Amino acid sequence: MDNSGTRFIAAIADGSPESSKAVLYAAIRAAAMQVRLLLLATVEPPDGVHWPSVDEEMRALAREEARDAAAPLIVLAEAELGAPVWFDVREGHLREAMRAALTQFPGILELVLASASTGNPGPLVSAIGRGERFGPRPVPVVIVPGALSDDEIRAIAR
Repeated sequence: MDNSGTRFIAAIADGSPESSKAVLYAAIRAAAMQVRLLLLATVEPPDGVHWPSVDEEMRALAREEARDAAAPLIVLAEAELGAPVWFDVREGHLREAMRAALTQFPGILELVLASASTGNPGPLVSAIGRGERFGPRPVPVVIVPGALSDDEIRAIAR
């Protein structure tokens, strides 16, 4: 996928309850800024103890499951944005996949995350709290509180 010169707002689309909050906010922001929306999902690599053909089948199944989990988020985002989104599934651990995406997509202007409404806020939000960077360059990160309603998100994202 050629993304040279394309500007994006990026969000994680993993099907978690809070990811819908991040995707909604990101879609509204992308529409307001007149940029593309990039939704990212990750899948864990197989453990490598199988035959190569079994590993490849497991990878394909994991990518398909990630797409299925993100499908409602893609529909939501495209309805808000009024345009198709770019969807990218990466293999690997979430932080490493995020780092790779920020390298491959230099036009990412903002990364939108949402914190869980209770308990642990999530691995990326926690990493930011520890001062970790996700890529080769600094990118503004917006953290949407998971307890916000869709109407509250719409009111602040415009």
